[in-house]
Amino acid sequence: MNGDALMPLPGAPAAARAYRFRAGVARVSRPGGMVLVAPEDGRALRVSAVAQDLLPLLADGASFDELLARLRERHPRAGDAESKLRAFLDQLDRSGLLGTAAEKPMRRVATARWPLIDADPLARAVARVLQRLPQPAGWLLLGLLGAAALAAV
Repeated sequence: MNGDALMPLPGAPAAARAYRFRAGVARVSRPGGMVLVAPEDGRALRVSAVAQDLLPLLADGASFDELLARLRERHPRAGDAESKLRAFLDQLDRSGLLGTAAEKPMRRVATARWPLIDADPLARAVARVLQRLPQPAGWLLLGLLGAAALAAV
């Protein structure tokens, strides 16, 4: 999925989409900073000190405008906050840390399918005939049908 499709265009109203971490995303504090770890495959993404201020909002789910307002409130001197926020959200999305499985449908791989005949009516007809015969004759007929099928294969 292209991250540009998730971000609002400059000057356009922000989408109503709530940016949220996937279920199970772990925050791990390291000496070099905080790291976010994806639950499924363990992919990790290092988070800057500035981006750490956005993590509580992302855990609860927040719109682009809310994230931008928090960023501007906490870091008023940060230049070009909007494009940096877009880049950060795109990075989270590419790492598989944003959203839910329902928001990201898996691609279906086309598989070969062969139509099979419905053997049910034939099996029912054979069963009706076998039930009417005496037991030894039914077993003999069933054995002959099985041998014929095996010989055909």
